[in-house]
Amino acid sequence: MPISTESCLTPTADAQVKPLDDCGVIVDTRTGKCWELNAVGFAIWQLIAAGQSIGETVKALASRYSISIAASTNDVTTFVQALMREGLLEVLPAAGGSTAAR
Repeated sequence: MPISTESCLTPTADAQVKPLDDCGVIVDTRTGKCWELNAVGFAIWQLIAAGQSIGETVKALASRYSISIAASTNDVTTFVQALMREGLLEVLPAAGGSTAAR
């Protein structure tokens, strides 16, 4: 499913996160697979899990790490798309949007 800066994502029920200092680990309880998150990946995960949109997450990361919006956009979208492919994140329906057949 394509995402945009307005997209909001949510962790799936099978994605369990364990914080480790400023990093973290995601465990997929369906498969037992684990992903170690560096500080940037963990920051993205925390912002997304807190309900921030892709665009809000991009801006927050750009500010926090003093990087360009373009670099932040690339980092955030690449990361969340990888987690979506693994079934760890899913797109929330648009607020007030239709959930009609896809």
